Amino acid sequence: MELDFVIDKITESIENAETGETLNTLVLPAAKEDLEKVSKKNGWIFDWKQEFSEPDRKIYKLVTVQEPQTIHGMVSLEKLKDHVLMHLIESAPCNIGK
Repeated sequence: MELDFVIDKITESIENAETGETLNTLVLPAAKEDLEKVSKKNGWIFDWKQEFSEPDRKIYKLVTVQEPQTIHGMVSLEKLKDHVLMHLIESAPCNIGK
């Protein structure tokens, strides 16, 4: 299986690539109201409404303390007996670079 992404560096928070500024970051449960912001019409790749409707999955959003209304990323997790399965993870379209 070939993966099509590059990890340029690992950080503990959201970092502004242009300035290097580190932003206080929160990982919060996504709410139904968030789904309009993370739609395909807004440039997101995955169908987060479908993912949200899966009963055993928990959806989380990545936001900053400074702008909690702006979603920078989403992740879908399912807790299984001996591990956590990550079904989807996606960066916001505005955070995708070259």
